[in-house]
Amino acid sequence: MRSAASGNRVFTTFVLAAGLVCAAHAADRTEITFADGKIFPESLTSTRNGTVYFGSLGFDSVYRAAPKSTRAETWIRPKSNGLQTVLGVFADEAADTLWVCTSAVDVRNGAPIAGETALKAFSLKDASFKAS
Repeated sequence: MRSAASGNRVFTTFVLAAGLVCAAHAADRTEITFADGKIFPESLTSTRNGTVYFGSLGFDSVYRAAPKSTRAETWIRPKSNGLQTVLGVFADEAADTLWVCTSAVDVRNGAPIAGETALKAFSLKDASFKAS
């Protein structure tokens, strides 16, 4: 029987190894550019194949750079399905989901905006909206 500490070490090791594999695939390029200026990428995530996703604080949208591409394109349009002030993205390949954290507070100027703070789910395959 394994102890809880042993189980936590195994889980932590697995998470670190998975992160390194994703980082290695995403690191096949040293620079990714954007078609738009002032997108203010707040966070990024990647998949095992090297696709990189960026949350845009500046345009309330999500950008994607395909594997080996050095240019990110708008992947989830601004304000799609209630996106506002995109603060975080996470690619969950097991669930085929890109999780996107969106806030009803405009962190650019501290003012509340109409809408809700939410966690949005989009398909990793085609950016279709799944849930909020």
